[in-house]
Amino acid sequence: GPCICADCYEVGNEVIAGIATRVPKEVFCIEHAGEGVRRHAGLRQAAAWQLREAGVDKVDLLPQCTCCDARFESFRRDGLRAGRQAGVIGLVRC
Repeated sequence: GPCICADCYEVGNEVIAGIATRVPKEVFCIEHAGEGVRRHAGLRQAAAWQLREAGVDKVDLLPQCTCCDARFESFRRDGLRAGRQAGVIGLVRC
């Protein structure tokens, strides 16, 4: 489902370290040099990597960003005014 894009998801070292316990850092971490290094996390890339590692053959990534696209709720964009949303993943056997 939609999630925050890496461009909008600047995070601290602790978030990168937490995700890196499950996904190789080079899969999801984007570093921007400048005044200090800024790190961004690509959650789409991390989730897709985990699914492929688990044996899922076809992974579709939606391009929408919950921070950029006002149709979605975003605490990062709206702070305490933000509503909530949820996602559900299920296995369908045919």
